[in-house]
Amino acid sequence: PQNIIKLYDIITSINYIGIIIPFYQNTLSQAIKKNMLSLKQQNNVFLSILTGLMWLMTCGILHRDIKPDNFMLDDEMNPIIIDFSLSNNSAITKTVCSFAYRPPEIFENKPYTFSLDMWSFGVMMIEMYTKTIINFNSRKEILDYLNITKEQIINKLYFFIIKNIFIIEPIKRFTPFQCINLIKPY
Repeated sequence: PQNIIKLYDIITSINYIGIIIPFYQNTLSQAIKKNMLSLKQQNNVFLSILTGLMWLMTCGILHRDIKPDNFMLDDEMNPIIIDFSLSNNSAITKTVCSFAYRPPEIFENKPYTFSLDMWSFGVMMIEMYTKTIINFNSRKEILDYLNITKEQIINKLYFFIIKNIFIIEPIKRFTPFQCINLIKPY
């Protein structure tokens, strides 16, 4: 897929492992902070990320660290998913997600599924909408902010999607496929 980082080569020596990947100028995090994306570009970013998440899910891969810093932007502002250091097949591991992007099941030490990446995607949608990167130190602060902020979203489609991503029960959360089917015609 176009929105997954390409690996061109791996270089190894006794004390060194290097990877050769394309160079990209900006991260999604930088674009959010600097308000670099038009509404049309934001819609493209949402759709492209969902397409990438759907592809990963189809391959049985959990990214486990979906956040704006893990998306580079090409010259046309298309997102490229990077940093697969925490990704894995569906096996449960203790190391998942940056703090602000963790869903409730992680805080409660419950099993998780692909819906973990969707919760993190929902946090990113809020960040893009508010043009603010979330940086809280407690679960309560995060959930309070997400609940208050989602109610302020004027775009009815985004509100509906976010409302159905921020569902406590992972099995009921929207999948990438469900979100794509809503956004594409829009």
